[in-house]
Amino acid sequence: MSAARPSPAAIVPAAGASRRMGRPKLLLPWAEGTVIDSTVAALREGGVGTIVVVAPPEGPLHDWAPPPGVLVVVNPEPGRGMLSTVLEGLAALGLGGRDTPDPLLVCPADLPALRSSTVAALLARYRETGGVVVPRHRDKRGHPLLIAPNWQARMPALVDREGGLRRILELAAGAVHEVVVDDPGCVRDVDTPEEYDERRPR
Repeated sequence: MSAARPSPAAIVPAAGASRRMGRPKLLLPWAEGTVIDSTVAALREGGVGTIVVVAPPEGPLHDWAPPPGVLVVVNPEPGRGMLSTVLEGLAALGLGGRDTPDPLLVCPADLPALRSSTVAALLARYRETGGVVVPRHRDKRGHPLLIAPNWQARMPALVDREGGLRRILELAAGAVHEVVVDDPGCVRDVDTPEEYDERRPR
């Protein structure tokens, strides 16, 4: 009998202030739902079993109705940076220990054009190589970032340090595996009104 595959989980940091957009961007319309609906759907359709969205202490996101099986938790101090938001998600999932068997994907909430095929490709590569897996579109690395359990365990020590999640890529340099994808959505977030108007489906 073959061993069961690890069950992938994802953390979706959604505690930013949307300052460059000038309004709450995650609930803006996108396709048949919202920006965050589209991001979450790509993760789920790509093979992620458990998804945790990490929100700020207050704001419009608390009025969002998450899909079944998606948990929303709060980062009480989002000003400490994205990594502090990710750690709130880790705590909710019970991940981050050295005995954790499951891979983790970290995906910013404002990647609504992300394709589920990119998520599936990352998971497939992880099953072959382990380590840290990241997509590359043309000359740019994108998201989600897939992190093996042994690297998850190092994340708490990086809070409040310059670089945040980028430090994981630096520390794991010899164990980082790139997956080349034909998916501009993995590198195109929607930070400004111009980006949103240019990239949203018509």
